[in-house]
Amino acid sequence: MAGFVPTAHALVITPVFDKSITSLSNAGTVEGAINQAIAVFDKDFTSNVNIKINFAWGTVDGQKIANGNVGQSISYLYTGFSYSDVVSDFKAAAMTNPTDSVLASALAHLPGKDPTGLNNFEITEADAQALGLTPPSGMGVDGYVGFNTSDAYSFNPNSTPSGQYDFVAVTEHEMAEVMGRLSGITSSNPTYATPYDLFRYSGVGKSSFSYSTSAYFSVNGGLTNLASFNYTGGGDRGDWLTSPGANDAFDDAASKGVNMGMSSADLAALDALGWDTSVNPGGWVTSGIATTSGIALGGDVPEPAVWWLMIVGAGFAGASLRCRRPSGAQVA
Repeated sequence: MAGFVPTAHALVITPVFDKSITSLSNAGTVEGAINQAIAVFDKDFTSNVNIKINFAWGTVDGQKIANGNVGQSISYLYTGFSYSDVVSDFKAAAMTNPTDSVLASALAHLPGKDPTGLNNFEITEADAQALGLTPPSGMGVDGYVGFNTSDAYSFNPNSTPSGQYDFVAVTEHEMAEVMGRLSGITSSNPTYATPYDLFRYSGVGKSSFSYSTSAYFSVNGGLTNLASFNYTGGGDRGDWLTSPGANDAFDDAASKGVNMGMSSADLAALDALGWDTSVNPGGWVTSGIATTSGIALGGDVPEPAVWWLMIVGAGFAGASLRCRRPSGAQVA
């Protein structure tokens, strides 16, 4: 069944501010910083998609932020996709964005067989819209982002004093997870994968789907290492491995007193997931790798009834939870 074909225009992210934010004495400042983060995405990505994200203070979709986490996100997931489904979805997205060299390269280097060995993929509701699987404007909230009330934040992305976290960067980190920057590797025995997991490599032509061994993000079959994935402790395997003095918004751990922005690797990660970027993420895609001519439109179109929700680390239905850890903190 053919998916909806969006016309390249502009991404629109509509914030839904929970009363926990609107009731704050500095609500205008908090909302303004969130809108700064949204403006970065709206400016850098051209996918004709309108998504809604709920933002809350101290909770995420009504759940208390876990101790030791600066921010958390919850994403609705569509389930039941095979590897061939995902490949077809990428092909369809590439057809609608024929000038997107990042997406074309990522597609051209996907292996013939499922590198995860699971043949069971899940896609966030927002990313399903970007890939054209569902209408570009959803009916309700696509995901949730919450911030820890016990942490001190700087709401000025150009100045982060000692002892404070870059609030805009934390917001960008969590929003990107709602948009699909998630890994299915939540333990040493994962039961599902995500499209993002297809860009994990341990070497040229060597895909990696391991919880405890090193891997890196690449859109040309492992030839170019754009960023290393986190593989330590209980941290998120979809984040970058945090290094001393790190300042990337997609790192596994946030550092106090550091301005943290989005890098070319961050833009490429979302671009490869179907979020067409309006800027050049970098010069690391070799010329003549791939074209998108002659690719047939295809892929399954999920129905809202197949939403599957899970709380990581808990044994009951809820929502898929992804966390942002402060530097040195542990996640239960």
